[in-house]
Amino acid sequence: MRDDFPEITRDDVELLTVSVDSTYVLGKWADTENFGFSLLSDFWPHGGVASLYGVFDTDRGLARRGTFVIDKSGVVRWKVINPILEAREITEYRKALAELD
Repeated sequence: MRDDFPEITRDDVELLTVSVDSTYVLGKWADTENFGFSLLSDFWPHGGVASLYGVFDTDRGLARRGTFVIDKSGVVRWKVINPILEAREITEYRKALAELD
């Protein structure tokens, strides 16, 4: 997403990453990878937000790759859940964002 998501520069789009990792781990990851977007920790209660969005894997204690397009009113307009090791398809994000215009 960082390298191939030009929509991140739009004034009406904000890219947020939510992870079940601690804030310390996320901070080190962001520094190492030079992320220019917000990383939010869903560490405690562990996976609480991921559970609400239906992407928390309780057996493994981690979140699957869920992506959500949420409008300014807080309504989920589009979502996709990918297996953990599967790359995301940027074209689908662009289509979903275009539909919000």
